[in-house]
Amino acid sequence: MWSLIDDIFNRALPSVFSQNFNTGISLPMVNIKETSDAYFVEMAETIDDGKIEAKYNEGILSIYLPKKEEAKQKPARSIKIS
Repeated sequence: MWSLIDDIFNRALPSVFSQNFNTGISLPMVNIKETSDAYFVEMAETIDDGKIEAKYNEGILSIYLPKKEEAKQKPARSIKIS
């Protein structure tokens, strides 16, 4: 049984468990829900809501959600040791 579970996590889902977590990419907390007549997307509110943009082109919905200044990733600091 444990080998089956290992196979699922190591072979069937490698992109989920290796690509996102080993590359330093952070993913926002998002809920996506579907009802019989709609989709709902909920995202942790670190978005600058005055600058949201959306477009729908050839069946693809693109949404631009710019981060608030305090939520932006800060550049790495370096400390010189002498």
